[in-house]
Amino acid sequence: MRRCLDDKSKANLIKAWKAQQADDESGSATPPQSDAKRTREGDQSRAYAREPITNDIAPADLLDQEGIDNWRKVKINFGEKKGTALGKLPIKNLQWWINNWKPKPHKGTWNENDLLLDAALVLASLELAND
Repeated sequence: MRRCLDDKSKANLIKAWKAQQADDESGSATPPQSDAKRTREGDQSRAYAREPITNDIAPADLLDQEGIDNWRKVKINFGEKKGTALGKLPIKNLQWWINNWKPKPHKGTWNENDLLLDAALVLASLELAND
């Protein structure tokens, strides 16, 4: 009951009700579809396949050139998670990296470690999208 009284929940209920009313007025017999599941843990929609930052080389080939046979072995090269292999991250953290982190060129050139991390995240997103 408390959730219904929350301002955010109330706004979501009103939005859903308005969408349902608009759907009814348009004559549709089916409810609007959504692939996202609303939970207290946030958006639970399926992961999408991340696009590589450069198309010069396939992500799997880039990892192979560096002697890495699995994206899970690639380590984060900066920040709070520096030195942590992608395979050691909880799924929620991994999804954040896949969906939100993008490398940026420094003075017009790409950092090799950033390109390697990006390639590993592309491969991780492909694997998660197929699960």
